[in-house]
Amino acid sequence: MHCDFCLKNKKCVIQDDMLSVYENLKEADGIIIATPVQSGGISSNLAIIMDRTRALEAIDYNIFVVKLV
Repeated sequence: MHCDFCLKNKKCVIQDDMLSVYENLKEADGIIIATPVQSGGISSNLAIIMDRTRALEAIDYNIFVVKLV
């Protein structure tokens, strides 16, 4: 969901369980992303998580630069 609320307010407008995922992503030394390939693309679950990390990137655009393996 790209409503751009996070770009202006530096947090996600959706207050749900993703808040704990944000904390885990911020504290992680590294992140390994794996997903089954379905119809030539990533799974819908991974796509949702990737879309929702936009709120973290709004705070610090380079947050994942050194974490992705």
